[in-house]
Amino acid sequence: MKKKLAMSLAFCIAFGMESAVFAATDNPFATVPMQHWSYQTVAELVHDGLIDGYKDGDFNKDRPLTRYEMAVMTAKAMSNVKKADSAMQTQITQMEMEFKDELTDMHVRIPGGTPPAPVVAAPAAPKTDGLKWNGNIRVRYDHKTDHNNAKGDTTGTGVKDSSYYYELTGTTPIGGGWNGLVRFLGARDRDGQDRGGQENTNGQFDMSRLYIYGPVGNGTLKVGRDKAGAINGMVMNEYYTGAVYSFGNKAKVNVTYGKPDYNSTTRNTTGETVSKDDRGINESYINPKNVGINYVQLDVTYPLDEKTNLYAGLWHTMADNKNYKDPKGNAVASYEDTNIWELAFDHDIAKNLNFGADYAKSDRDDQNTAYNFSLAYRTADKKIAHSWSTEIDYVHLEDQAYIKSTFDIKDNKVGRQGWQFIYKYVPTKNILWTTRWLQSKDLTGTDKTSEKWLRSQVEFFF
Repeated sequence: MKKKLAMSLAFCIAFGMESAVFAATDNPFATVPMQHWSYQTVAELVHDGLIDGYKDGDFNKDRPLTRYEMAVMTAKAMSNVKKADSAMQTQITQMEMEFKDELTDMHVRIPGGTPPAPVVAAPAAPKTDGLKWNGNIRVRYDHKTDHNNAKGDTTGTGVKDSSYYYELTGTTPIGGGWNGLVRFLGARDRDGQDRGGQENTNGQFDMSRLYIYGPVGNGTLKVGRDKAGAINGMVMNEYYTGAVYSFGNKAKVNVTYGKPDYNSTTRNTTGETVSKDDRGINESYINPKNVGINYVQLDVTYPLDEKTNLYAGLWHTMADNKNYKDPKGNAVASYEDTNIWELAFDHDIAKNLNFGADYAKSDRDDQNTAYNFSLAYRTADKKIAHSWSTEIDYVHLEDQAYIKSTFDIKDNKVGRQGWQFIYKYVPTKNILWTTRWLQSKDLTGTDKTSEKWLRSQVEFFF
């Protein structure tokens, strides 16, 4: 039933909303309505210098433009997409999808902002709008020595050192600048067992993400299920269901309301319950007794200059059940709302060398601080053969300072600190090899044995 529901939702995104597509797309010289979101996007692209040949004042967003003119603007921005930040790249992608028919039908050449080449008439081609797929396959090996000197990633079915993971992502334009995304994934261990708990799924071909996003007012609204990752993911990096509203020009602002996953159990192929500590925000101080929480998040990114970015975030968590009681009605846990602040920055200290630091603190009485330092050299881009990167991080995570951290140097019940070294290499286009060494220890001093973890994996993208 779960699979059928997920597939039904995917097909609804792909085909059910097609009637809402902007009616003027069949005519490239039709005037785009003045209230259309693309006017504001083009104004921002001009302001950021991403449309060659234009500067502030040259573009009048109060003058109606044709779809042909909008397509030319889009092509200009596409030629400079590498200069844009991630938020602006998303807006350029939205423009590309909105005016894709015009871009396909026209042969636009924009060397240094010169006028586009004349439109060459071409035979009518069938529409290509619809669900488009991309994905990746990952083979991973883990060798882990934890505080009990146990080898491997232990689950209810035994010790597993290898896993095989595949992922498919479908995207589709809906109309009016709105788009949809659905992602399915599956994973198995080396014994052929479903890797239950992988990305908070049952390990079979299961849905991990499903959301729609599009322009609302002067920003973008995203609604559905996704995985959070604000700033560096130190405070919150977990799957959630909710909504995100993003806006801003130079300062990019995201406002989120959501409910993160919190159930720490899944089932294997024989129906047995398997406990997975990494699944959801289970039984942490932020989520005692697995009652679940809702949270509000505000995060801001501000590029101070070409070399420095500043970040700030605020999280407020709210329990579904503030007074947890056992089956006999006895109160066994009391939940407090939690506020967490975070400040971070990164700076290019030399060519290909970046330094970053991150600090967070909650309003809990103790064990309420988290921080990390990162030094990264070069960038491994899966589209560029033989590109590579290295990174070293030092991480300190006290157990009441975060909701669910991206760092594996963590324990939802005990604070940990340590460091990790990461190396990435692209042997050929669309193949990425990553190796990581991690070592950490218990902050309470109860267990003086360090956890050591070697992970090596190869990913194939298509």
